[in-house]
Amino acid sequence: MLNQRKDLIRITVPVLLAFKPSKETIEYYHGKLRDISSTGISFYTQEPTMEPGRELELKLRLPWKDKDFHIKGKVVWKRQVRDRFCVGVKFNTVDEEMKREIADHNANMWK
Repeated sequence: MLNQRKDLIRITVPVLLAFKPSKETIEYYHGKLRDISSTGISFYTQEPTMEPGRELELKLRLPWKDKDFHIKGKVVWKRQVRDRFCVGVKFNTVDEEMKREIADHNANMWK
């Protein structure tokens, strides 16, 4: 599914997502993807400590690519949605291969 916001194409696909606060713990938490673009991601989580400004390390796997992508980002917003939280993260650095994979996937959806 495609969702256009702020002149970026965001895609909503099932993605395996794990995250942890940078340098604070070795334990990864898990989240459910809401959407992803080449510059950021939003996801649902039960973890209440993901406050704006917090640096995160994310590990995700796109369903059409058999590879984990490791990305760093910063929480830019958080909203409570019923019994969980929706968190928006802006990537600090963009993995060029992941960016290409998202763009290629987006182009293939329009064929």
